[in-house]
Amino acid sequence: MNRKVPLGGAVTFTLLLMIATFCLTMIYSNQMFNKRLGNVNEREQMYAKLAELDTTVRNKYDGTIDAKQLEDGLAEGYVSGLGDEYAQYLTAEEYTAYRQAQNGETAGIGATVYAEASGYLQVGEVQEGSPAVEAGILPGDLIVQVNGIACTTENAEELLASLTDKAGTTVSLVYRREAEDKSVELVRRQSETVRISYKQLTNTVGVIRVLSFDPKTSDEFELALEDLKSKGISNLIFDLRNLRSADLESVCSCLELLVAEGPLAVAQYQTTSEILYKSTSSGITGMNMVVLINENTAQGAELFAAVLKDYNLAVLVGTQTSGLGIVQELLPLSDGSAVWLTVAKLAPPKSESFDKTGLSPDYLQTMPSDNPNAIISMDINQDSQLKKATEVLLGIGSANQETSSSPEEESNLSEIPSETSSGAEESTSEAA
Repeated sequence: MNRKVPLGGAVTFTLLLMIATFCLTMIYSNQMFNKRLGNVNEREQMYAKLAELDTTVRNKYDGTIDAKQLEDGLAEGYVSGLGDEYAQYLTAEEYTAYRQAQNGETAGIGATVYAEASGYLQVGEVQEGSPAVEAGILPGDLIVQVNGIACTTENAEELLASLTDKAGTTVSLVYRREAEDKSVELVRRQSETVRISYKQLTNTVGVIRVLSFDPKTSDEFELALEDLKSKGISNLIFDLRNLRSADLESVCSCLELLVAEGPLAVAQYQTTSEILYKSTSSGITGMNMVVLINENTAQGAELFAAVLKDYNLAVLVGTQTSGLGIVQELLPLSDGSAVWLTVAKLAPPKSESFDKTGLSPDYLQTMPSDNPNAIISMDINQDSQLKKATEVLLGIGSANQETSSSPEEESNLSEIPSETSSGAEESTSEAA
């Protein structure tokens, strides 16, 4: 039975709805206005203080003021005052050097180096035949001095940038290993950056080691995948140890080769979340996968591991990761300078953000401290974590086939073919 709604009641309801909408709009507008007014007042107070400081200094300072140096110092102080421990101001010269390094136009010591929270410079990866290797520097070493200047939290990024310069120039370093310091002098060389290193470990197990994520990594990653698949590999190890990357686009480009259609990276802002990257591919099939992680696996590398675990494509072997789950943007400024800024928390598509907590391995396996060079050897007889990953994969493969690995397969754990590498220009946290 249909009921007729009185005209007067309908009109009254419509008016009430309009009044409620108007009130809500006015409340929201008033809040936004007050917020903007507060921001304006804060900026006015900041500018007034700077003007007062500038006047006082110029009236009393017994010295010459370098305007450019002062301007850069103000910008650096502003970024430092944000309280973002990962934010960084780059002068025009530093930003130019960064872009040149990205394009492979500068020379360095042949190592991937990044600044630790302590202020020391951590060596993550050392290229074979590089000045760093010739000087005896190994992954895990701490650079504590550059050209006679001690590394601190205040100058770490500046000293990090100074590791790269023109080919043929020298740099003096003091590096620390197990509480022992050693001084070396290196001649910077131009070298072709290796982004991907891979090899066949057994008849069915292959390892792909990612040394850096940059715009060219996904092409080399795809070539390594195809080459290993053509050799009959059905078990893959992705080695992301000692790897940190802010280039999420490159990370997700590699993930898209593995993950079927779905979200890959999520940015968690203060009030909202946004899917940054999605996979539109069909992914990869017929592969058992393990990701090798350690305490220096950070940011984009952690995302890579977390995504594969979220989609039940891989298990994690190694030790707890760094816990650097942030989204950063490099924002150029009009005078040629730039600023690295944290804009959101980073999260995988299904699980929580790993920021401050890190990723826990499914299979805990530490590395012996007496062989710090084992990671770059890609030799399961030297690298206990790589050996564990291989054992896990063979176990998964056997379970999937409801048979145990053959004696021939197990014996091949010690028969490792020669390493295959591909690469051109490197760009991780800092390629030196």
